[in-house]
Amino acid sequence: MEYTFRLDHGAVAVEPGPGPADVEIVQDYATAMRISQGRLSPATAFAAGLLTVGGSIGLLVEHQDALAAVGGAMAELAQATTY
Repeated sequence: MEYTFRLDHGAVAVEPGPGPADVEIVQDYATAMRISQGRLSPATAFAAGLLTVGGSIGLLVEHQDALAAVGGAMAELAQATTY
């Protein structure tokens, strides 16, 4: 499953599928499932090598407030997902 997040002046758009990216976050299905269910934190997954981040890490820091808002939208998606 792949999503593209577009950040533009504090606004975030989430689109299904691949797209051009300045930052790429990669994880396998099992890791994504555990994170979305709250059974694994992204930080723990990163520290364990289960989640990798590539590209411009500075952009993640710069847009962390906008990305935090995405968490709510993704939580709704996770609740509606059958694993």
